[in-house]
Amino acid sequence: MNDIANRIVAGCRDRSPGNGLRALRVSLRRVTINGMVDPVELKYGLRTFGVELSEDESQSLLKSFDPSRCGKISLNELMHCLR
Repeated sequence: MNDIANRIVAGCRDRSPGNGLRALRVSLRRVTINGMVDPVELKYGLRTFGVELSEDESQSLLKSFDPSRCGKISLNELMHCLR
């Protein structure tokens, strides 16, 4: 999980050095419903920041940040982990 988090943070810094994770949060809020984001939307959102996720990495994120097992990732928990 740390490798994925480090890649996401590095991608955010490269894309938006001054705003990094804030830019990612704003970008993902557009596709968030009730604080939850679909894993496919997350994957494409991260791609705009230069971070490519494999299917295994996407599944790992889903397992880690889907406490209710609804098939969506909690944006707040993800962002808290990345800080």
